[in-house]
Amino acid sequence: MIYRPIAVSLTAITPILGGQAALAKAPSTVHATYRAASADQALARGKKIADLFTLNMTTPHVLQKLTDRTCWYRAGFYGTTWYLGA
Repeated sequence: MIYRPIAVSLTAITPILGGQAALAKAPSTVHATYRAASADQALARGKKIADLFTLNMTTPHVLQKLTDRTCWYRAGFYGTTWYLGA
């Protein structure tokens, strides 16, 4: 038996959703505020990365600075946090 990977892009899903270009965004259940991911600017407490699911589906990785010495990296469906420095 031959297994072949199935790749689905967000543009491929659009016709399934009735041709809707964008879905309405649901409000945060924890009253969070969202901002773009940044490798240079630390993510403040209580902030979240905007459109993280879309980034997960459309980019090879996400790198977010958390503090001066910690970062968060996500590739595919795997993520890790690490400490920089001695």
